[in-house]
Amino acid sequence: MRKLIRYFNQNRTKILLIVSIIVFLIIFVRVLNYIIKTNIQEERNNVSNSYSEGYRDTTLPEETIISGDEISKEDAEEDKNIIESFVKACNSKDYAIAYNMLTDDCKNIVFSGTMDSFVKNYCDLIFQTSKTYQLEGWISKAEGQTYKVTYLEDNILATGGISEGLNYTDYITITRENGEDKLSIYNFINSYDTEKTENENNVEIKVTRQDIYMDYVVYSFTITNNSENTILLSDNSDNKQICLVDEHDSEYISYLNEIPQFNLIINRVEQKKFTIRFAKGYNSSTSARYIRFKNIYLDYNAYINNPNDENLQKIQMDIKI
Repeated sequence: MRKLIRYFNQNRTKILLIVSIIVFLIIFVRVLNYIIKTNIQEERNNVSNSYSEGYRDTTLPEETIISGDEISKEDAEEDKNIIESFVKACNSKDYAIAYNMLTDDCKNIVFSGTMDSFVKNYCDLIFQTSKTYQLEGWISKAEGQTYKVTYLEDNILATGGISEGLNYTDYITITRENGEDKLSIYNFINSYDTEKTENENNVEIKVTRQDIYMDYVVYSFTITNNSENTILLSDNSDNKQICLVDEHDSEYISYLNEIPQFNLIINRVEQKKFTIRFAKGYNSSTSARYIRFKNIYLDYNAYINNPNDENLQKIQMDIKI
């Protein structure tokens, strides 16, 4: 013990210097770690605030990307507020409020007229976690102003950044309905009742409605066979047997595979109703002119007996729309 005390007394200055250096290094490392953690936290907060609050103002759309139309700041701000109210209602699970912001056509056609369908097929799909959004002007037409809405994961800190797997893109159209601004969502744009009819060889084809979506359009038909034979509307040999024709005579395919073959067979003095989906996007710059039925077989029984007979009676019908 005496030797230790003697050693300390003899080397007091040196020992104290070493201890001071060690203490200084410990304090320095702790301070440095604190500064680094604080900077990281501030950076994350800035990112979070950027995406949860401020970024929407910086991306306020000034024009539509597809049609190139200018969007006034007043209209863009008003539309953003409407969409933001919808997103907030979905985030807070105020589903009745969000559902009542939809157009009647969107409610009835997309969600079968029930709020339960809206919650199950939209809210539960997208808003399992809280979402913010990014807004882009997309296209402006008579149906209304359409925006591309990218829903983003709101909890940036928990995910460590924006996760593509947690994002979802929708196209939302704002239209006026009964004096109020309403939303069409889930890529649905609008619906129109129409009555376009064509008659030939005792076959009547009536177009009764069109439902417009971002990537396709659905037409509703009533087909009446007033002839004495069973007829066949299409042999399904290709997806342009029933097609949509635009003003430049370009043909857009139909999804005939979605229609059971027996629905295309119409007995004598029979009437059938069904829908056909066509691959014509809403953002197309051309307008549809006709719905074309290229090969309507006027005697289905003769077709069944000899489908390769070149003398089979068949007609083409163009329904102007």
